[in-house]
Parts: sequence; structure tokens; C-alpha cells
Amino acid sequence: YPHKYVEDLANYIATQRIGIEVCVTSNIQTIPSINSVEDHPVKKMLDYGLSVSICTDNRLISNTSVTRELELVATANQLSLHAIQNLIVAGFKGSFFPGDYTQKRAFVRAVIDRFQKLEKELTGKKKS
Repeated sequence: YPHKYVEDLANYIATQRIGIEVCVTSNIQTIPSINSVEDHPVKKMLDYGLSVSICTDNRLISNTSVTRELELVATANQLSLHAIQNLIVAGFKGSFFPGDYTQKRAFVRAVIDRFQKLEKELTGKKKS
């Protein structure tokens, strides 16, 4: 029964595209059952197709940055560049934005274009 509930809840969150902000370092520091990045359920969230963004919770207390958090998650879970792009884009899609919906879509598109340009520059590969 608990597994069915979790599955139903995850399915609802995924279909509604509800953003989940994950603060890995903070979670490791505050949740006794999570001892390492590898123990964190973020990979299960990603595998299920949830809209996950990586956050810091408290940069000062956790002594971290979004870049460091992304690196921890990407390394521990051997994420592809595409999966990393999805994490970054999810953060922009879920963010508060001062403009209207059309402006926000254009902004998110610019973020995707910038990521792909950097990917091409740094790897020599263009995203298909």
C-alpha cells in the first residue's frame, strides 16, 4: 500500500509538472537517513520524470552553491549533459518571473539556447 501511494503521488506530481526543489547538501545535513548524495532520492525523482531543480537551501550554513550542488548530483548519479540541462531548465521554468507567460517562455528558450551553445563550444557536439 505505501508503495502504491508514493507511485500515485509521484505520478500526480509528474503529470501536473509541479516543480520539486532539491537541496542535497542541506538534506544530508538535516535528514539522518540520508548519509550521502548516493543515498538521496533525487535520482529516483529524475528517473520518474519529476520536474526537479537543484537548489542550495542556505548557502552560508551549508557552505555550498548551486554549481556545487549540480556537480554533486551529476557526479553521484552519472547524469548525462541532457539530464543536467533538464535540471537547470526546470529551475528556470519553476522560478518566479516578472513578465507574462509568453515572456517567460522566451526567457526559458534563451536559457536552453545558451546551454546548447555552451555544450557545443565545450564538447564540440551539438545537441540533436
